[in-house]
Amino acid sequence: MIKDNYVFPEDYFTEVCYMRRNNNSYGWIIAVLAAIIAVGAAVATFLLLKKKKDEDNEALEEYLDNAIV
Repeated sequence: MIKDNYVFPEDYFTEVCYMRRNNNSYGWIIAVLAAIIAVGAAVATFLLLKKKKDEDNEALEEYLDNAIV
């Protein structure tokens, strides 16, 4: 526990206390990069599924046109 910038001995070696003491900015950089990568992966998945759906619709339309004749 941190209270008035005093670190209690029982919490001195915990991860939260360590992060508060060091003010690590690498964690923020990694978090932002992970968020950007996650958004990029979601967009790529959406585009691939949309392309696949369009191809399937074209194939189905061609099949139906040939089946009617």
